[in-house]
Amino acid sequence: MNVETANRLQNLRKKNGYSQEELAEKIGISRQAVSKWERAEASPDTDNLILLARLYGVTLDELLNTESVPMPNSEGISLSKDYYTSVSDDGEIYPEGHPKHIPSNEGEVMPSGAANSANKTENAEKTANRTENNEPKPTVGDVVKNVAGAIGDAIDTTAASIREGKANAPQDGSDNGKSYADAFEKNFKDFGERMKTFGSDLERDMNRMGKDLEKDMNKMGKDIEESVKKAVDNNVPKAAPEPKPEDIKYPATLLDKLFPLLVTGAFLYTVFCAKWAVKFSWLVFLTIPVYYILSQTFKNLTHGKLDPLHALKSFLDGSLPILVVFVYLTFGMLAGEWTFTLFLFALIPLYYIFSHNFFNWLDGKKSFGKAVKNFFDGSVPILVVMIFFLSFYFGFKPQIVLIFAVIPFYYIISSHFAKK
Repeated sequence: MNVETANRLQNLRKKNGYSQEELAEKIGISRQAVSKWERAEASPDTDNLILLARLYGVTLDELLNTESVPMPNSEGISLSKDYYTSVSDDGEIYPEGHPKHIPSNEGEVMPSGAANSANKTENAEKTANRTENNEPKPTVGDVVKNVAGAIGDAIDTTAASIREGKANAPQDGSDNGKSYADAFEKNFKDFGERMKTFGSDLERDMNRMGKDLEKDMNKMGKDIEESVKKAVDNNVPKAAPEPKPEDIKYPATLLDKLFPLLVTGAFLYTVFCAKWAVKFSWLVFLTIPVYYILSQTFKNLTHGKLDPLHALKSFLDGSLPILVVFVYLTFGMLAGEWTFTLFLFALIPLYYIFSHNFFNWLDGKKSFGKAVKNFFDGSVPILVVMIFFLSFYFGFKPQIVLIFAVIPFYYIISSHFAKK
C-alpha cells in the first residue's frame, strides 16, 4: 500500500475520533495491524476495507482512489476542489459522501485544512474578544493553570507533529534523516513561537495582576490611614477656640453684687427725702448696664486681654447708645431742651462707622486711604442730615436744602476714582 493511502486511513481515523486501539476493537483486528496500515507497511484485506468504508461512511473508491477523493496533505491543503466544504455543527469538516458532510453554500471555496485553521482562529478571536470585554482579573491559580496547560498543549502539539512528520517521511530509507531533521526543526520552531506568544500573554497578565495589587494596596493604605486618623481624632480632645474678651466671665466682686441695690437705694432716697428730684431720679437706673459694661472692660484690661485703646472701644461699643439716651433725657428734663439735642442720636451710627474703619486700619486689616474712603461712604448721608438739621435750627435760609445734592455728587466722584 502506498504512503498516500496510508495517510488517508490515518486521517479518516482521526477525523472520526478513533484511536488505533478503538479502531482495532471495532473491526476485530490487533492495534499493530492498524499501525502497520498507517505506516504503509501492510495493506488491509477486502473484508477490512469494506468494514473501514462502512465505519467511516465512505465508498471503497473514496477510501482507496486518490483522484476521486483527494485527502489533505501534510500541510493541511486539499488536493482537489471537490473536497472544499463548509464547517459542520461540531466544528469539523467531513469529505463528500460522509453523513456529516456539508457542501459550501456561500460560493466560497475553502480547503479542509485551511477551514479548520480559520475556524480555530475565529474561535480564538471570539474568546480573546470576550476576555478583553469582560476584563477578568486573573488569579495566581489561573496563571499557574494557564502555564501548565500551555506547556502541555505545546508539547502535545509538537509530539503529534513529529509523529505526523515521521509517518509522512519517505519509506525507502533514502531521505529519512533529512525528513526527521526538517520535522524536528519545523516543530521546535513552532514550539518556540507558541512559547513566545505564551510569554507575552503571561507578562500581560502578570503586569495586570501587579497593577491591580498595587491599586488594592494603595486603597488599603489610605483606608488604614483614615481609620488611624479618625481614631486619634476621637481620642484626643480638640482645643476649644479662645473666647472673645467680652465673653470671658470673671468672678463677681462685692460691688458687682451690690451695685443694683445701691442704685435702687439712691432712687428711694430721692423719692422720700428729696422730693424735688423725683421727676428725673429714675434716670439713675440707666447706670446699671453702663456699670457692668465698664466693669467687664476694666477686668479684660487688667488681665491683659485688651490694650487701653481696644478697651475704650469695647466700652463705647456696648454703652454708647445708653449714654446718648441718658444725656438726651437729662438735658430735656433739666434744661427743657428737647429739639436741639436730637442730633446726639446721629452720633451713634457715626461712631460705629468710624470705630469699625479706624480699628481695621489700626490692626492692619485695611490701608489708611481705604479706611477713610469707607468711613465717608457710610457717613456722608448722616453728616449731611446733621448739617441740615443744625442749620435749620439756628435759622439759616431754606436754600440750605440744596446741601442734599452733595450726597449723589460724592458717590459719583468716589466710584469714579475707585475704578482707577
